[in-house]
Order: sequence, then C-alpha cells, then structure tokens
Amino acid sequence: MSEFSDLGRLVNLPLESITPADGFSAPSFLVAAAADQLRATGGHNWVPLLVVEAGNYQYKAIGNHFVYAVAREAGLERLWCIVVDPDPEQVKQAQILTREIVPKVNLTEAPRETILAALRYLAEQPGTPLKGVDITIAAARIAEADRSWWQDLTPITKLGCKITRGKKLEALKEVFFLAPTAPPPSQKKSSKKSTASARAKKTSATRSRKKKEG
Repeated sequence: MSEFSDLGRLVNLPLESITPADGFSAPSFLVAAAADQLRATGGHNWVPLLVVEAGNYQYKAIGNHFVYAVAREAGLERLWCIVVDPDPEQVKQAQILTREIVPKVNLTEAPRETILAALRYLAEQPGTPLKGVDITIAAARIAEADRSWWQDLTPITKLGCKITRGKKLEALKEVFFLAPTAPPPSQKKSSKKSTASARAKKTSATRSRKKKEG
C-alpha cells in the first residue's frame, strides 16, 4: 500500500501499475473506435477506471473495465482512476453501480412486482433459457408461495409455471438469493412430534408417580 492512502480520491496512475480484470472482453471494433475518440480529444478519460490498492503502488481494476481496454488501445501511459475501498461489500457495490455484475434480489421476502421485474430482465437477455415461460404467471405463483423456508430455488419447479430443473432454474440464480426465516416443513413436523412425545412422556411419568404415591 502507498504511504498515504488515496482511498476515495481521483488519481492519475501509470497504466503499467494497474492489473486488468480477468475475463473482461469487448468487441474490438468498439475498443478501437473509442480509442480513436480518446486520442482525438487529448487522451483525458473523463470516465474514471475503478481500482483497489493491491500492493506497493500497485492497483487492480474492479470497475469500468472498458475504460482500461480503450486506454491501452489508445496507447495512454497514465489513466485517471478512483481508488475504491477494498472491503468486499464495497467492491461489490461499486461493481453493481458500474453494471459489472447484476444485483440479486432476496426472493425470501421479495414482493410480486420485484419478482416480475427480475424475471422480465432475465427473459429479455439474448439467448435466455426462459423462452416459453409466461413470466407474469411465474411471478404470481412464486409470490403466492410460502418462501420463508426455501433453502434453494428447487420448489419453483413444483409451482406449475414451466420453470424446470436445468438451465431455466440455473438462470434464476443470476438474480435471486434466499435468506430463509423458517425451518423446512419436515423439520417443523419433526419438532411438533418431538414436543408431543416429550409431553406424553411427562404425562406418563406424572401418572406413574401418582400411582406409587397412592
């Protein structure tokens, strides 16, 4: 880390001090055309790259990766960046705001409108596996279901809304997560049986003690 933290600041960093993100790609035409525009306007990137400190004057790109790709294509030696708090939740927030990752909705308590919006987003993606699924019906049935105990998304396949195991169910994991607030029905029944059994044993013991005393 640098002696004085640049956290939250806009800083001008050497491109060679920045490690790009793994797996980012963009059409070469867009990168080249944007690089031409960047050079033609003086090489000052008005949209900053988001980075976190990764060592002694070393940084890792975590957001606005297209800016990095364009700057490298344009042959820039330095790049304007904002240094982000390295806390994982802060990095996640920055990546959500720059649309690097898709935010997820808590399906345990999400209302119908939110569920519908999330399903619509998935249905509009190129090559979506939700083709043939009526998302209005699916959202309504999911909203009506008791989701308080769901440990995963499998119960959705039993709601009769054409969302089946495999690619359809996997796609939902892109926009939903679960935070159960109640135990599964099987555990509830087991708990009730245990309570009833304990009461029966207590009653039997009480009767036995009374007989002995009598």
